[in-house]
Amino acid sequence: MTGRRVLSALLMLFMAIMACSGGGTTLPATDTPAPQPTNDNSNSNSNTNDNSNSNSNSNDNTNSNGNGNGNGTGNGNGNVSPTVTLVGTVTDQAGGMPIKGVYVDVLQPGTTVQQFLNDHEPDAEVFAAGQTDAQGVYAVNKPLQRNQTYSFLIAVNGYKPAYTDNFLIGDTDPDPYAEDAQLVQ
Repeated sequence: MTGRRVLSALLMLFMAIMACSGGGTTLPATDTPAPQPTNDNSNSNSNTNDNSNSNSNSNDNTNSNGNGNGNGTGNGNGNVSPTVTLVGTVTDQAGGMPIKGVYVDVLQPGTTVQQFLNDHEPDAEVFAAGQTDAQGVYAVNKPLQRNQTYSFLIAVNGYKPAYTDNFLIGDTDPDPYAEDAQLVQ
C-alpha cells in the first residue's frame, strides 16, 4: 500500500473509533491570522548617510527600499499575492518534541475530511501535501488560494489526527502562512 492509502486506512479506523468514543482533535477554524513563521525572507534595503561636522550641522539622508510585507512577495503598494504557501511545525502535545514523518494534506476545495476518508481513490482528493522533517517542519507542495475554504488534516501513525473542514486564508494573512499543530498520542 502507498503512504496515502495507509494514511487513509488509519484515518478511517480513527474516525470509527472517534465516533464511538467522542475523542479527536479538531483544528480551530482560521478566522484569526496565524503567527508569522520564524524565517523572515525580507527583501528590504536601507541606506543611511549621516554627514556631521564639528559645527553641529547635520545632513541626514535615509533611503529605504522595502517591499512592504516582509516576505519578498509584495511590491509595497498594498498588493498581495492571490496564493499563499502553507508551512508549519507539528509537535507532540505532551512533551513539545517535533514529530517526524507527519502527513499534512490539504484537500480539494469542496471535499470534506469525511468524504476523503470514504473515497476509494483518496489521492484524487488531495490538493496539496507535505510531510514533516526531523524538526517537525513542513511546507505543502502547492500554494493555496486566498479566500478559498479547504479541508485540512494532519496525521501520523501513533497519534490522533488533527483536522478541520473550514480552513481559510484571508487577504490580510501573511505569506507564508504558518499553521502549527500539536498532536496527542
